[in-house]
Amino acid sequence: MSDTKLQVGRLGLCQCCGERQAKYRCPACTLSTCSLECSQQHKIDSGCTGKRDRSGFVGLKEFDDRSLLSDYRFLEEINETSEAVKRMKPSTTNQTKSLHNDFPHLRKLRYWAGRNQITLYHQAEGMTRRRTNTTYFKKKSNRIFWRIEWIFKAADSTNLVTVTFDETKTLNMALLQVLAPVQEQAALAHKMRQYCRVETKALRLFLRVEGRQANEPAYYELRQEGTLVDQLAGKTQSTTGVKWDTCELHCACDQRTCG
Repeated sequence: MSDTKLQVGRLGLCQCCGERQAKYRCPACTLSTCSLECSQQHKIDSGCTGKRDRSGFVGLKEFDDRSLLSDYRFLEEINETSEAVKRMKPSTTNQTKSLHNDFPHLRKLRYWAGRNQITLYHQAEGMTRRRTNTTYFKKKSNRIFWRIEWIFKAADSTNLVTVTFDETKTLNMALLQVLAPVQEQAALAHKMRQYCRVETKALRLFLRVEGRQANEPAYYELRQEGTLVDQLAGKTQSTTGVKWDTCELHCACDQRTCG
């Protein structure tokens, strides 16, 4: 009798076939099986998933090192998920302020832009573009001073920035302002030689249409002789009617003069 018990082992006989010594225990229901075939048959017969209920109760006698490690990893995953949600979703207070325009300077900026048929949406706090944005409304002159980000496609998409630009001035003046310092930097001047060796009037300016898919971009062509506010007005009527509070202009060479 004692020899038989030793031969059967700790898990006893397979509870599926009842013929061989059990080697495995189902994590979900603790049923003992002897092989992969019996384990799969057990799942088919009982509908068991074979996965331990990680939040289920485990008695003290059954609680071993494996159970402890599983619980520890489960708590780590919960903590990681919680931290990820906090990073993705702003606090209720900040979210409410953002939705209801409780920030005075942003409310003024949005209101004045709206008078010029420009719809502004501000990126969430903490975003890089929000932190670096310098667009603001100047109450004394009732004007918006825009941050302009220039993208020069023919110069390997080189990015230059005009920190603040008066919306009542022409785009030609803005272009002259951003290109003037380029000549003082040899490496940058060489990179942008196609733009520097021609008159600014030979360059073409484009504003990306908002609300379109990334693989189907579209652009408005802007007139250099027009003021910035006139060029932005009414050009936000895309599918979403969005214009971010940073003006992004794409500059291209006219092929007839910039060969």
